[in-house]
Amino acid sequence: MIPSPTQALLEHHPLENPKMLLELLAASAISQTYELTIFHCNDTESQLIDLGSGLEDFGGAARFVTKINELRNLVGNSITVSSGDNTIPGPEFNASLDSGVWYDALAFNAIGFDAKCIGNHDFDLGPSTLAEFLTDGINGSATYLSANLDFSGESALQELVNSGQIASSTLIEKNGATIGIFGLTTPNLPFISSPGAVVVSDQLVSIAQSEINSLRADGADIVIMLSHLQGLENELEIIPGLTGLDVAVAGGGDEILANTDAVLVPGDSVDQPVYPLMQGNTPVVTAAGAFAYIGQLDLVFDVDGKGNYTLSSASGNPVRVASDAYSDGVVADATVQSTVVDPVVAYVADLATNVIANSEVGLDAVRNNIRAVETNYGNLIADSQLWQAQQSAAELGYAMPEVAIQNGGGIRNDSVVIPGDYTALDTFDACPFGNFLSVLPSVSSSVMHDLLENCVQQIEYDADGGRYGGGTGRFGQIAGGTLQYNNARCRGDRVISFVLDSGRAIVVDGEPVSDESVSLVLNSFIAAGGDEYPTADEPIVVVGVPYQRCLQNYVVDALSGSITASDYPEGGVGRIQRDFGYDFDGSDTIDMADVLYVIDNWGSFDNFDFDVLLGVLVTFGE
Repeated sequence: MIPSPTQALLEHHPLENPKMLLELLAASAISQTYELTIFHCNDTESQLIDLGSGLEDFGGAARFVTKINELRNLVGNSITVSSGDNTIPGPEFNASLDSGVWYDALAFNAIGFDAKCIGNHDFDLGPSTLAEFLTDGINGSATYLSANLDFSGESALQELVNSGQIASSTLIEKNGATIGIFGLTTPNLPFISSPGAVVVSDQLVSIAQSEINSLRADGADIVIMLSHLQGLENELEIIPGLTGLDVAVAGGGDEILANTDAVLVPGDSVDQPVYPLMQGNTPVVTAAGAFAYIGQLDLVFDVDGKGNYTLSSASGNPVRVASDAYSDGVVADATVQSTVVDPVVAYVADLATNVIANSEVGLDAVRNNIRAVETNYGNLIADSQLWQAQQSAAELGYAMPEVAIQNGGGIRNDSVVIPGDYTALDTFDACPFGNFLSVLPSVSSSVMHDLLENCVQQIEYDADGGRYGGGTGRFGQIAGGTLQYNNARCRGDRVISFVLDSGRAIVVDGEPVSDESVSLVLNSFIAAGGDEYPTADEPIVVVGVPYQRCLQNYVVDALSGSITASDYPEGGVGRIQRDFGYDFDGSDTIDMADVLYVIDNWGSFDNFDFDVLLGVLVTFGE
């Protein structure tokens, strides 16, 4: 008979030293295993119905509920988490605002989350709406997490911190193990959403390490980071600086990590052909959003005789959410279908049948266009804001507005609206956020120059001047003037001229015209400094009209329900003119002064410093 490990130990270590024997017994104890499945999602963004036209059989909150319950029944021990952007303004969320029923919260409560990270879009309608949503909708059913946000400047949110509804971290007991979870929110929050007086720290590594240490000290056997940092590369950057982290669940990038056997939603493609992605010994996972997938991360921990948990295995895949028309699909949960999906469907259908205009032309708001070049839809939306602000000038007592700028990131439909019927739903799809019209009555030419520089400072281009990327959300669609810029020049020095439609020049040869000013219209997001617009010291008059309503009013009242190809031709009308030339000093010759310009500004050419210098040298003397 083979002796047990304990018997063998006793034969070789008689009881002359009991203390040593006990230590040896503890150290040699056979490891147990602890299995945990983490179900996760992110960026659900209020897409409660389904994934939209052509993908009606996929996604949807009611099917998500059925599918996650099915998956839970197949594993023995699990938690469910979300890594942010739980809601977003738009037609679906507007159904809640108009009815007073928090449909997203009903869906979340039916899913049964253990913890949720706070994402940037959760703040899009401001701190008060987020507080209402958590207080009246979530009502304690899940803890919302962020360790790098200070809520003390917003009393309603701070009350939720005091009650534990919002926290930096939480501890969960699951089948004998203590699981610690903490959250991180993107440091870009003030520039891409509307957090009010919530203060954001960018010291992510030190904050995360402090949370890990605190959770370990409080008895956590396993530590999980929920983060919403806007792209998986950001999580991968900070994880090597952390010790004691077991798992990272990321959000905000909409990436798909999947092994070759994963079944995807039609049209989706894999960003990384592996799930999970390992950063050192830490598994990192994320999923595409909109209730399209449930991430399933299966973990096995070895537990030694001293109760220390060591990750020994991590596997899994994203699981798509499909209707029962597919072999892997499910029937929608009846309660969620009737109490959440059906009312939202009815609300959106009413918007879709409310035809407010006819468009002769396709209206371009494709993401990579609206954030980098003038488009006809950008012009239409900017025009609507300038027109709406002009209607209120006499009543509110500010100077007649002359210019409007709409950041491309605030135009959200990411499509070309086809010619034909133009509906109220189209206005919500394009302009979903709760941004109100704002007027800056007297902006100096110097500040206007800086605002325009911000519009164009992050356009991506190649060495031949061709745009290869989508820019960023700060790119401005303009009404009331013509902008000329050269994005071969270094950042902060790209604006060449800006002339109002009246013919009055505000910027000439890259320099602000002295003693000139302009009455400017912005949405409330960028008027408050969002997308890094330099407006901090400017007086602002808030006009109580959401930018979606500006668009609807303009199309109905100013255009009399007719969007013509002559007013809004494809490609725009030349309001934003991009130059790409190496004659930086305006001498009409590429000369040594242009070479020196590149050298003096080395490091400011969007990582194309060498290409720009080479272009100057190749064309030298022309």
